[in-house]
Amino acid sequence: MNTQDAERAKPLKQLVLTIVIALVASVLVMVFAAARDARAIFALAATLFVVQIIFVTLRINWPLMRDGPAQGREGAVVASVLCNSVLTGLAYAWGATAMLTVYSLSGLSWRHGWQYGAAMALVAIGVFVYTRWLSADNSGLRTPRALAAVTSLGALQGLGTIAALAFLLLSGKLATPKSDWAANDIFLAGSVTLALLSLISVLSYRKLTQGPSSH
Repeated sequence: MNTQDAERAKPLKQLVLTIVIALVASVLVMVFAAARDARAIFALAATLFVVQIIFVTLRINWPLMRDGPAQGREGAVVASVLCNSVLTGLAYAWGATAMLTVYSLSGLSWRHGWQYGAAMALVAIGVFVYTRWLSADNSGLRTPRALAAVTSLGALQGLGTIAALAFLLLSGKLATPKSDWAANDIFLAGSVTLALLSLISVLSYRKLTQGPSSH
């Protein structure tokens, strides 16, 4: 990553540690709460992580959505997609960590827990690999077509998570007495996070690519 791109991505680098700390704290509390069937505390711990990562997302993207790029539109688009992709990867990493630890350390048992946890972990790894490639100065993933494609993929992700939210809320699964109640809370928090991340990412991209050029 060149110096200019590194400067644009600096806000995320400064906030990633905060998100990681929030991730670890959230999961620890969730394991503790699941072991004691403290569902309200479990939901609160998940909610606090959602609030933290969305706050960081808005802090990074709001200036772009409000004012557009200060300079270098193409570089700003790359930095925006890079930052939002890292945040998306962290959201999947939280879901994977929560699912795998809750169903291995809390005493709760659900046969599909490791499957969903592993799937989310694989998605997180894939996203982080993508961000690694995107950060390379001469990456083919920096072309306008490639950036538009990944933004479209993010929009589809947002629609998918909204559908998942509707299913969870309308199916009554959130009130289940079965041991998958913890998984449903993780799905709910993860879906809200990814839906909002997708929305903010698309709005930021549209502002940067369709707004009037400052220079």
